[in-house]
Amino acid sequence: MKAYKEEVDALHAPDTLKQAIAELPKAAKPKKTRTRRIAAVAAVLAVVLLGGFVLTPMMFSVQKSAQRSYESISDSASYDYAPAENGYYADDSAGYGSAKGVGFNGESAKNESTDAQKNTLPADRKLIRNAELNVETKEFDAFCDAVQKKAAELSGYVESTVTGTRYSDMRYANLVLRIPAAQLDAFLQTVSQIGAVTYENTSMRDVTDDYIDVESRLAALETEQETLLDLLKQSKSLSDTLEIQDRLTTVRGELESYKGQLKALDSKIDYSTVTMTVDEVERVTTPESKSFWTQVRQNLADNLYSIGQSARNFAISFLSNLPYIVIWLIVIGVVVTVVVLIRRKRRR
Repeated sequence: MKAYKEEVDALHAPDTLKQAIAELPKAAKPKKTRTRRIAAVAAVLAVVLLGGFVLTPMMFSVQKSAQRSYESISDSASYDYAPAENGYYADDSAGYGSAKGVGFNGESAKNESTDAQKNTLPADRKLIRNAELNVETKEFDAFCDAVQKKAAELSGYVESTVTGTRYSDMRYANLVLRIPAAQLDAFLQTVSQIGAVTYENTSMRDVTDDYIDVESRLAALETEQETLLDLLKQSKSLSDTLEIQDRLTTVRGELESYKGQLKALDSKIDYSTVTMTVDEVERVTTPESKSFWTQVRQNLADNLYSIGQSARNFAISFLSNLPYIVIWLIVIGVVVTVVVLIRRKRRR
């Protein structure tokens, strides 16, 4: 219309025609209503919230899975060593052992020969028995206190304690306890009664041959020491005296070393080492039953619990990041306003 008007002016049309053209209705410019703008902003917020709701649980699940994998690897790398005859150290994991716990599918893996081994332990053998446990509990403080109290009742003691906090502000404790070997089974039974044992590994090593070898070497060195003392009393020359004293010093050093090895073996034989990892949880892990409907109920309960935890974690993440969300909304609002003003100016 504007081009046509300019063309009419160029032809020097009469004023009546120009007025008629000027009075023609002008096409209204399309305007975005306030409702459309609100809908657009709401759509952006919905996308942001939906993305956060989807990504936050996934990130939490990945972090939780990685954390548990790291913990299981760290917890499994625990060894107990005893001195051997050659001066080096032997791993207590060698020999007899049994393990039970909750696997990846929740089923309990048990060694049926454990009870038989307990009832057929040879009385004339030197045996080192140790145990490693992973326990879950809702009452963290009460459980740790009960474990330490039970150890004291059985004439045992706590060798070391390490506590800390994992994901979701849940606490954990790594306990190393020394329990009399004769009371180990009673202690493990008590732990299984007051907490949910998700992993248990018991090991037994026969050190009878090592013990006898150390004792024989110790007896031989004591005999040699007595002989050297008698020779020292009878020695009349300075050179012989110095030579006997030098050998006597070596023998006494070896005697102290073997006595230390024998003492260490006695300590490991008399007192079992229990390494325990305690995890504070809101919901303990339970072994799955083989019944179809029982598994359905357990899986349904697990999924509902996971959904609730995801919603809880998302709410925590959303509320804690609310200041950043407000800042981003302000920035987006400013950008949208500037873009709208620029478009209006261009249309004019």
